[in-house]
Amino acid sequence: MFIKSTVDNPSIFVDFDLGLINIDGISTPQDAFIFYQPLLVTLDYINECSNDISIKINLDYADTESIVYLKKMLVKLSALQNQGMVIKINWYWANHEMKDLGEMLKLVSHVPLYVNYVDLLNNAG
Repeated sequence: MFIKSTVDNPSIFVDFDLGLINIDGISTPQDAFIFYQPLLVTLDYINECSNDISIKINLDYADTESIVYLKKMLVKLSALQNQGMVIKINWYWANHEMKDLGEMLKLVSHVPLYVNYVDLLNNAG
């Protein structure tokens, strides 16, 4: 599954064969339900994946409605973990607002969530 990023929406990449989920960009969709629903539905089929799942979330900003759907994603991932799947989430931040959001999600998450700083000046290509 691939959703290309726009000015308001992050890119979302899911590859069950590799055991990867990447969410990257700004998340302020007009309708978060419509935007995040394909990801949530895809997670219903992730148990068909034989790999461990590695999730990379690198958001520059997320509005309140997006946060609701990120939490829903964490609930689904927690259920998969309870079924024996190994899940690891890396949350990358470059501003303190996103660091705080990552730390808050870490507190409410029942899956391993690691909050990592991204140094944009030293990581620029």
